[in-house]
This record gives sequence, C-alpha cells and structure tokens, in this order.
Amino acid sequence: MRVVWIVLLLCVWGTGAWAEEKAEKEDPLYAGRDLLDGPEREKGIELLRKVIADGAAAPKDAKKQQRAGRAHMYLDENEEAMAAMERAVTLEPENARYAFWLGAAALPVDVDKSIASFERATTLDPKGA
Repeated sequence: MRVVWIVLLLCVWGTGAWAEEKAEKEDPLYAGRDLLDGPEREKGIELLRKVIADGAAAPKDAKKQQRAGRAHMYLDENEEAMAAMERAVTLEPENARYAFWLGAAALPVDVDKSIASFERATTLDPKGA
C-alpha cells in the first residue's frame, strides 16, 4: 500500500511541476529570455518587447512594471530596467520582491541604490531574504 501512495504522490507532484514549467514556457517573459542565446534570438527579443509594451500600456500596474523591468534587464537595457523597477516600487512600496528586483536592476547603474534596495527588501521580508 505504501508503494501506491508514493506513486500517487510522485504523479501529483510531477503533474504540478510540469504544469508550472509549461506555464513558464508559455509566458513571453520567460520564453523570450530563453530564446535570447539561441538561433531564435529575434523571436526572443520580440517576445520581450511585448512584455515591455504591456508595461508601457499599464503605467499604474506594478506587476507589469516589474515584468517590463525584467524584460529590459534581459535585453541589457539597464537605465530602462531601473526606471521600470522604480515605478513598480513606487506603486507598491511594501513589496519586497519589487525592492529586490530594483536592487538587481540598479546594480549595473548605481551600486549605492542597488545596495539600498536589497537592504529594503531584507527589511520588508527578513525570512525571504
């Protein structure tokens, strides 16, 4: 009987992981990122530009700003990435994840701002840091 439970748990866990992986591959942010280093680079850039356009169309949506910032980061557009992350943090100042991503985006541009953002993320979510 124990073997049956183990098999069932593995099937359920495997299905959830597969569904999560499939959703990530269908997301233009991740799909675009994954295509950048291969022969379909232009398709990857196109997908990331779509994410950036979604952010531009929704300036009051913190999640879309954060996603646009990450897309800019994948394209090595550091100033634009930092600006989008700053908008996300301004819209949701208590969101530790957005503070973290601002720190990551700021690192190539402004080390002091990056450190401050990472410290803010740690303050907002000490257990997640």
